[in-house]
Amino acid sequence: MKKLSFLLALAASLAGFGAAQAQTPYVPSNQPIPVPYLGNTTQTDAIPDVPGGRPNAQQYFVTPGQIAGAPSYVYNVPVTAFALTFANNQDWFILNPAGTLATGAVTFAPNPSDAQRECVVSSQIVTAMTFTANTGQTVVGAPTALAVGTAVCFTYVQSLATWFKA
Repeated sequence: MKKLSFLLALAASLAGFGAAQAQTPYVPSNQPIPVPYLGNTTQTDAIPDVPGGRPNAQQYFVTPGQIAGAPSYVYNVPVTAFALTFANNQDWFILNPAGTLATGAVTFAPNPSDAQRECVVSSQIVTAMTFTANTGQTVVGAPTALAVGTAVCFTYVQSLATWFKA
């Protein structure tokens, strides 16, 4: 009997909760409905994404640039040998050294999405260039030097955990 009264009380409280949730706020017909406003965003902001409109345990984030279709980049002025690592959701490294560089190295993003593209371009020659995969990834077709103004791009194939020169 004690269990039955508990279950009845629980059902009554849940029914009341549902009714309270179903109520919509009153907005006079002559008043505009307030729309949520997203303030200024930067390239490093991360916005939650729910693929296919179906939430799951895996949390996905996108940048404002991805939503707008604008590439994100990091501008760098290396003076001597450099070692740079792509951030997740970063598309470009734009290098602008004062003169020819003997060596340089770029490591790909640690958690790329499928079909993510990462590119490097330099205003000067980089004589010995190294492209390195992040942990658990591989790279195919990486060049060993950078020519002036020639972009080198790679596309990530998630099912193979591999960056392919595009």
